[in-house]
Amino acid sequence: MLCLIFFCLKTEILENLKTNSMIPKHSIKSIEKIICQGEGIYPVNLHVPNKIGRIPFVRQIIMYFASEEGYTHATAAGYFGLDHACTDHSKKTIRGYCDVDISFRKKIERYRRQIQNTTGLTDNSFLLSQFMIPRQKLTGYKITTL
Repeated sequence: MLCLIFFCLKTEILENLKTNSMIPKHSIKSIEKIICQGEGIYPVNLHVPNKIGRIPFVRQIIMYFASEEGYTHATAAGYFGLDHACTDHSKKTIRGYCDVDISFRKKIERYRRQIQNTTGLTDNSFLLSQFMIPRQKLTGYKITTL
């Protein structure tokens, strides 16, 4: 019985790797560009510690889409120098607003279509950090060895 479960899990993981569904198709930078254009915010302002106004909410939208693309919570939040728990909070917040506000849900769907219509990864930083350097971890903006 245990061997059958292991075989099924192994088969599913191999199928996911064959279809590359575990690898994000778009870089966080390209997601950031689309969302910032839609919200009218300069991307540079998102990387400065700020908890006032629309900037934290725009960060949450970007982390939400980054986690939907397949980035880990630590990578999505680490892009802004934040903790992985921020990604959990942003996903809950965005889903909550989508459940309540129809116009916000339409805006999120519009961003989703724009992201899907882009060409894909603009840089290979994700592939390098996740697959080429397996013994290192991403912490914030710096890659440090274990």
